[in-house]
Amino acid sequence: MPLSKAEIKAAITSYIKYNNIPVGLTYSNIERILDQLTVNNYLVNADNLYAPTQWETQSKHDVEYLATFKKLRLWFVTHAYIFTDVDMSDSSDIVATLHNERKYVVIFSKTSKFQRIPIYTGSKTYIAFLNAFKLDEFKTDISNTYTPEAEELKMYIAAEYVKLVDADNPEGLLN
Repeated sequence: MPLSKAEIKAAITSYIKYNNIPVGLTYSNIERILDQLTVNNYLVNADNLYAPTQWETQSKHDVEYLATFKKLRLWFVTHAYIFTDVDMSDSSDIVATLHNERKYVVIFSKTSKFQRIPIYTGSKTYIAFLNAFKLDEFKTDISNTYTPEAEELKMYIAAEYVKLVDADNPEGLLN
């Protein structure tokens, strides 16, 4: 999973030592290092989360997918959900369970296995977006698209079989 600047700073302090003294860097220095690594294509980032480029190749998912998954994972853990790991479910990107109630989450990304949104009787399917900007962008795009697939998705959203959630604030998963 991609790392935040704070996680990278903590890792540097914990694992890199000079004369057996932990190296302490300011956030300004961390940002300069991350910028250089990103410019030289050693790192990719999405929404201030960073990952080595080989993680995309190894996971077969882009950094946006991985960052969205990480945000959701943190939320699921803090809200006591049991959930599937990356690519472990044939039903959706994440199947989250709380009190025997299943929630199917599809991550909005080019690399999601679920380009067609699965609908399950008695359960809701959630489409998770990296942030509020990506969610608003999707809403604008879908409202201006009139293909049969887009119309079907609009119908499912209107009937509340499908809900749209922002990974930064996925409170909609509680409903």
